[in-house]
Amino acid sequence: MQSQRDAGGSIIKHWKPSEIGEVLIPIIDDIIQTKIEEKVKESFKLKEESKQLLEVAKRAVEIAIEDGKNLAMEYIEDNNK
Repeated sequence: MQSQRDAGGSIIKHWKPSEIGEVLIPIIDDIIQTKIEEKVKESFKLKEESKQLLEVAKRAVEIAIEDGKNLAMEYIEDNNK
């Protein structure tokens, strides 16, 4: 919000060195920083997990089309760990 305020309607947003020195940087309590860190790490972990599940699901659909539902279900069960 500070950069938007200081852009003053110009197309190229930039700050002068004197304006950079006036930027307010919030200091967050260590406990809150740790909670944020944990949530970010969990987010990345879940994102990777969802990618893996999507790949399993896509392959299961391919197997179901080519070889039948039963083999596809076995594939899902074998890869759902």
